[in-house]
Amino acid sequence: ILLYSPSDIITNKFLIEQGSDDTARANDYKKLQDIIDYCNTGSCLRQYILNYFGEEHASPSCDNCSNCLNTVNHTDITLEAQKVLSCIILMGERFGSGLVIDVLRGSRTARIRELNFEELPTYGLMPQYSKASIKEMISFLIAQGLIDVKGDKYPVLSSTRAAHAWLKSDEKLWIKRLIRQEQPKTPKAKKSGGSAGEATLGSAVDRDHNVLFDKLRQLRTEIASEQRKPPYMIFSDATLHDMCNKLPTSVATLLDVSGVGQFKLAKYGHRFLQVIKKHIS
Repeated sequence: ILLYSPSDIITNKFLIEQGSDDTARANDYKKLQDIIDYCNTGSCLRQYILNYFGEEHASPSCDNCSNCLNTVNHTDITLEAQKVLSCIILMGERFGSGLVIDVLRGSRTARIRELNFEELPTYGLMPQYSKASIKEMISFLIAQGLIDVKGDKYPVLSSTRAAHAWLKSDEKLWIKRLIRQEQPKTPKAKKSGGSAGEATLGSAVDRDHNVLFDKLRQLRTEIASEQRKPPYMIFSDATLHDMCNKLPTSVATLLDVSGVGQFKLAKYGHRFLQVIKKHIS
């Protein structure tokens, strides 16, 4: 039984840094990454160990390890993996997971503004995911050989040849665990303790939210078709939900929406503002 927590990585990195020999440290970092990959792989664990020691197994499944026997439902993270890999590539493959995660979540840090990363098409594409969830996806993609880690103390993420081949394919990517999303906050009707009038008002707000969301999603599809891009590269569903919640009617208020940066504001902002203004008028 392997008991594993992401915090163990931090502890081991600290211990490795106490060493004085650069060669030994580099080797220890390599071995640590191999263990991290083992903890995050969704493939056969026996196969992984055999491959590590230069051996092969005829079957891709041993039907005996916890991964092969796992009955946990698989989660399709194909779309999420495409977003993560695209972000790493567009950032020039020169940064670590922390900054990649901040860009994907649409953070407004000074570092992101300094590098103009709020102008990237991948900025704010995954605001509904926690930092821990995206970090877990990145670890899984490293274990799958789609992301390469370079550097020891300050590792940098880059895409592999396998990643570029996968991005061009129609192959799905599944992870053997549940990746949780932060649900967008939408108005809800009161279930109890309120008057019938309050419940009716809540239902009306819900309906109005959904109607506007459908209009914004339709506009997103039109723009994506015009520019021959996947819809998520325009705005994520979470960003559209936030527009429905905040109902921005100006450039300044649209910038307050999660996932909207200066680049997307200039490129798409006026069209989304037109739909919102028309809806509430």
